[in-house]
Amino acid sequence: MITLPRKNASPKKIEHLAVSASEAAKMLSLSPRTLHQLTKDGEIRAKRVGRKLLYGIDELRRFVNEK
Repeated sequence: MITLPRKNASPKKIEHLAVSASEAAKMLSLSPRTLHQLTKDGEIRAKRVGRKLLYGIDELRRFVNEK
């Protein structure tokens, strides 16, 4: 979560909608290789944005809840 300073107010927190592959692997306590294999097998969906593969937070939650 990112905290942005605001004038004369408490910091505003921004919740990420998607994370990189390395962040997703850390969040799921998986190796990057295992995450890649799960993505390849269709168990976890990811979206390519430019050259980067992004994993939606809701998709990661879905995967954890189904396991």
